Amino acid sequence: MAGRGRRFSFHGAFGSKAAARSKERAVGGFIKPTMIRGHRRFVVMSRNQSFPAGLAPRPRPARAATYGMAGDPEYGLSEATGRDPFIKRKLTPEELSRLETIFRTAFPERAKVVTRRTPGPNPGRPVEVYRRVLRIEAVKGRGRYAGQRFYHPFKVPARVYGLSNGDLLVTTRRL
Repeated sequence: MAGRGRRFSFHGAFGSKAAARSKERAVGGFIKPTMIRGHRRFVVMSRNQSFPAGLAPRPRPARAATYGMAGDPEYGLSEATGRDPFIKRKLTPEELSRLETIFRTAFPERAKVVTRRTPGPNPGRPVEVYRRVLRIEAVKGRGRYAGQRFYHPFKVPARVYGLSNGDLLVTTRRL
């Protein structure tokens, strides 16, 4: 065994899938294709069945339903994922809004108070967005180097300002 972590044991990285498969059968693990230093490798790993003392995973607390009957995971709307247990797909924003309205009227004591902040007027002066820009990564659109990545590191950290018309200004001077 080459290495052991909390949940997995590492048994080696192989250049060919055939070599990885023979090691996989020997240890009863699985193969994970990956890139190591720009080369395709097949990593063989296995799950740890027992954990060393003190490293056993902590039991995760049960998540309470946001709406619906408390403690019953089959009933209600899980707000974090936007999924309904009876609909096996992600809900659209319109469906999610309708369901939230239904649950708010059915369970007003559990409904969260939503406070929306209305943005203030657009300032006439530039507003500092980022104080220290260290590097810009960009991809060319058309022309000779289309699709190629370019990196622009700044020797003197630049600043980014938001202008009143919505544009961004990148400069090394302070405004």
